[in-house]
Amino acid sequence: MRGDTILETEDLSKDFAGFVAVRAVNLRVARGSIHAMIGPNGAGKTTCFNLLSKFLNPHAPTENPTLVRAFGINVPRMMTLTYGFGVGLAGLAGVMAAPIYNVSPQMGSDIIIVVFAVVVIGGMGSIMGAILTGFTLGIVEGLTKVFFPEASNTVIFAIMIIVLFIRPAGLFGRLA
Repeated sequence: MRGDTILETEDLSKDFAGFVAVRAVNLRVARGSIHAMIGPNGAGKTTCFNLLSKFLNPHAPTENPTLVRAFGINVPRMMTLTYGFGVGLAGLAGVMAAPIYNVSPQMGSDIIIVVFAVVVIGGMGSIMGAILTGFTLGIVEGLTKVFFPEASNTVIFAIMIIVLFIRPAGLFGRLA
């Protein structure tokens, strides 16, 4: 990147299930310049903008806050709102669980190890991996309770050991 360049990309490409939305876009934006993308609907303008602004990457504000700020996004506010949304979801889960379970400081301590296994198997940092792994392990644990109840508490950890031997970063995680 040159000294007066605030954004530069080469061979920017993105496809969705085999359909090419953007292919080999090269762009260099100098400080103080204005650029526009013009084209018909379906030409990939929005996808190109989303890729450039890292909108498709939920970690963009922490990975490259300068770039996100260049697109007019208030990074501290975005991070605060994201954290607040997570806290709100946790609070909502507690309110919804209170009528079913006894409310105590130890609420959830019996499943925290299972949740840890779900996150590790799915891949650290992969939300979709955690969701898919949670559903899959829930089905596996339920079936194990039906057919072999003695092993229902250990089957998740056996799966975790096997997955970590095969893919140390988890099923959907990436090695650092």
